[in-house]
Amino acid sequence: MKKQGFAALIAAAAMLSALPLQAAAAGNYSSTLAADSVLTTSFDKYLVMDADAHTPNAAFTYTIAPADADIPAAAGKLAVMKGVGTPVFTAIGEDPAGTVRFTAADTPTAEADKGTDTVKFATADTTDEQYVKKTVTVDFTGVPFTEPGVYRYYITEAGTNQGVTNDAKPVRTLDVYVEDVTEEGGDKTLKVVSYVMYEDAVTAAPSAAPAEGKSETDVPNGAEAGTKSQTYTNSYQTYDLSFGKEVTGNQGSRDKYFDFTLMISGAVAGTVYTVDISEAEAKSGSNAATIEANQNKDNVQEITVGEDGSAETHFYLQDGQYITVRGLAANTAYALTENAEDYTAANGTDKEAIAAEGETPAKLYDDAVSGTMDSDKYTGFTNDRSGTVPTGILLSIAAPAIIGILALGGIIFLLVHSKKRESEDA
Repeated sequence: MKKQGFAALIAAAAMLSALPLQAAAAGNYSSTLAADSVLTTSFDKYLVMDADAHTPNAAFTYTIAPADADIPAAAGKLAVMKGVGTPVFTAIGEDPAGTVRFTAADTPTAEADKGTDTVKFATADTTDEQYVKKTVTVDFTGVPFTEPGVYRYYITEAGTNQGVTNDAKPVRTLDVYVEDVTEEGGDKTLKVVSYVMYEDAVTAAPSAAPAEGKSETDVPNGAEAGTKSQTYTNSYQTYDLSFGKEVTGNQGSRDKYFDFTLMISGAVAGTVYTVDISEAEAKSGSNAATIEANQNKDNVQEITVGEDGSAETHFYLQDGQYITVRGLAANTAYALTENAEDYTAANGTDKEAIAAEGETPAKLYDDAVSGTMDSDKYTGFTNDRSGTVPTGILLSIAAPAIIGILALGGIIFLLVHSKKRESEDA
C-alpha cells in the first residue's frame, strides 16, 4: 500500500509539473514570422570630397548590438526591449559583411546632381564638392522575436583612413517594430513591420501615438525618441600642390625646359591624383637651349600612388609654366626638386596664387619646396643666369680709332690737295 501510494504521488506530481509547461507552450508565438514581414532595412553611407579629388581608398566597418537596457512602458510611451538574436550586414562586393570600402574606381556624384540624396556638405556652394554613396543592408532573417513590441539595437561605425573625418556621431539607434498579426483560430504570429533609425545612442522611449498633426505613415508608430537619420556622412580632406618655373637674368633662356622631380610619400597605396597642366604643355619641345634628356617629354595628367605609399613623377617646365597636382590627402608628404643645370636656383617664384572670391587672398608661390600637406601649397623655383657685358674693350680702342680716322682724313686731304696743284700747274 505504501509503495502504491508513493507511486501515485509521483505520478500526480509529474502531471502537475507538466501543466504549466503545456500552458506556456500554448501561449508562445510561432517561431515563424509572417510571410510578409519586412526582414531587411538599410542606411546610406556618404563620403564627401572636393570637386577635383579622386575617391580615396578607404574602409569602414559596422557592428550591431542590443541596446543596454529595457525601457518599461509608460504613459504615452511604448515599451522598448533590448534587441535579440544576431542581425547581419550583407556583404558589399568581396568585402566581409559589415565592411564598406571606397576605391579610386568609384565615380563620384557632383553636389549639383544629388537629387533626393540626404548627404551633408561642408559649404553652401553647389560646385565645390562631390560624393560617393554606398548602401548598407541589415538583415533580420532568423532573428527570434518572441513578443510584439519595439526591439532596439545600436549600430556603430569605425574606420581610420588618411585624410578622412568620420561622422561626428558614430552610433545609430535602430528600433525594430514587431506586431501581433495572429488570425482568428490560427497560430500566434508576429510580423516585423517597420524600422526607425536615430542619430546617437537613444535612451528615450518612442511615443505610443503619432504626434499632433502626424499619422503612423509619417512616422512609424509615432516614434519621436530622437533625431531620425538613415545616413552616415564622412568627409575626405584634400589639398592642392601648385608649383612652377621662372627664369631671370640677361643670359637666361626663356625657351629652355627644366626637369622637375616631385616625390609624394606617406600616401595610401592606389590613391589617384589629377594633374592640371593647363598652364604648362602636354609635352616639352626641342630647342638649342634644352638638353636632349629634357626634349619631347610628356607631362603626365594623372599620378597613381604605388604599393609603398609613394610616387615619383617628372615634369618639364619653361619660364612662366605651372603645374597643379590636385587632391592630396591631409598629412601626405611632398618634396620638389629640379635640375637647374648651369643656372643659379632659388626656391619660390614671384607668381601669385589667385584665390576664388571669398577664399584666402592671393599669395606668392613662396611655400617650402618640401613638407606635409596641411593646406594648399604654392611653390617652385626661380633660375637665374646673368653675365656682365665686357664693355671695357670698346673704351680701350676708342683713342686709336680716332687717331686712325684723323690720319686717314689727313692722307685724303693731301691727295686731294696734290691733285689740285697738278691740275693748276698743267
